Amino acid sequence: MNNLRNRYLLVLDAVLLTAAPFLLFALRFEGLAWPEGHFESAREFAACGLLVQLAVYFSFGLYRRFWRFASVSELKLIFAAGVCAGVVNMIVGRYVVPGFIVPSPEVPFSVLFSYAMLSVAIIAIPRVFIRMQELTRRRRPRSSADRRVLVVGAGSAGHMIARELAMHPTLELSPIGFVDDDRDIHGLRIENIPVLGGLADIPHLVETQRIE
Repeated sequence: MNNLRNRYLLVLDAVLLTAAPFLLFALRFEGLAWPEGHFESAREFAACGLLVQLAVYFSFGLYRRFWRFASVSELKLIFAAGVCAGVVNMIVGRYVVPGFIVPSPEVPFSVLFSYAMLSVAIIAIPRVFIRMQELTRRRRPRSSADRRVLVVGAGSAGHMIARELAMHPTLELSPIGFVDDDRDIHGLRIENIPVLGGLADIPHLVETQRIE
């Protein structure tokens, strides 16, 4: 997955987005016995929807991203592209397909809404998985030879320090926990590392957690 290129994501998106309307129509009518004209609606909507989706995704630059290092900004981009494509597809399904392409019924609103939701998932899940694979690859289990570290401060700087320690095994430092004077976050976990207490607890934690 780490070597998955945007061209392969494009093919995967195209296949799944083409199949999605047929699946949603089948769910809408609880099987394959659809009322007359709805198969034609599904077929034409699948074709138009695919063109709309890919045009929007290209315009938003989704196929010019290095997903191994994606961040929150890429997730926002996926959401924005999905919302934009969903709105356009609702117009296509309600007015373009029945009025200009074939004499067929309107695409059911439930299908249009579900397609908008499913489309976001279709484009998001593979890309999030690529990012998660990269994070997993860069992390490694703690070694008994690592020095046990307590991170002071559980804010953005402490979060960054803990993440860097976890992703750079050559440092041979394992973050055991955070300390922070904000009592509201005591007991919570950041980067899967617990906030163990406040700064006044450092002497006790050094002893009980064997902090080096």
